[in-house]
Amino acid sequence: KMEYNYVTIINFNGNARIIYNRAKPDQINAYNIPYGGGGTDFEAAFRQAYDVANNYIHQEAIVFIFMTDGGATYPSNSIALFQ
Repeated sequence: KMEYNYVTIINFNGNARIIYNRAKPDQINAYNIPYGGGGTDFEAAFRQAYDVANNYIHQEAIVFIFMTDGGATYPSNSIALFQ
């Protein structure tokens, strides 16, 4: 039996949306991930990440990798959700 790690990719700028949800890494095509640019909103990204994590928190270990090409204010409200 082969076990997989699963990946959820959340794309964000002025809002956040799930591009891949619990996909096997070999099913992800990074070249097809849309990039809109502009309007970086960390709050939207972390709220979406919280919603995804909340679905699986009791079933799996969850690791976040946060990458951005922009700057925004610290997402205090969204980060507080994780506590």
